[in-house]
Amino acid sequence: MPSQRGRACDAIPSFLPGPGVNYERAEIREQVYAALAQLAPEHRAVIALKEIEDLHYHEIAEILNVSIGTVMSRLFYGRKKLQSILRPFLEQI
Repeated sequence: MPSQRGRACDAIPSFLPGPGVNYERAEIREQVYAALAQLAPEHRAVIALKEIEDLHYHEIAEILNVSIGTVMSRLFYGRKKLQSILRPFLEQI
C-alpha cells in the first residue's frame, strides 16, 4: 500500500503567489509608476506622501508648506488624473 504521507503534503495549499501573480503585480506596479510620472509634480508629491508614505493631511501640509485645503484639493485632482490614466489598463485586467 502506498504511503499517504506524500499525498498529504500535496494536498496542503501553498500560500505563496505563483509566477503569474508575481508577473501581474510587477506589471501593475510598472503601470502605476508610469502613471504617477505623468502627473504634475505637486499632485505626484501629495499622492506619494498620502498613499505611499501614509501621512496625514496636516503632515503633508507641513512638509510641503501649503494649507490642508490645498493638500486635499491636490489629492482629489491627482487621484482623478491617475484614475483617468490607469482606466484603460485596468479595463484589460
